[in-house]
Amino acid sequence: MSDNIRIPRPHVPFGPHGVPEREADADYLDHAARNIAGGYAVGGYNVTATVIKLLHDTATALRADTTNEKEKR
Repeated sequence: MSDNIRIPRPHVPFGPHGVPEREADADYLDHAARNIAGGYAVGGYNVTATVIKLLHDTATALRADTTNEKEKR
């Protein structure tokens, strides 16, 4: 079983104008991570919703990976 999984890329639909979408998404996630690590306010509902989706997507991918490994046996 691989240590790598694939999950959907998080997207922030209200990113800053003039910044490429992927860069805006990366900046948003980095900012949230720094706030979490520093014990600061995370950023409200949108950050919470993004983290929840990342966790659910990760769990789903792990389950699918486990199922695929069982089917190969």
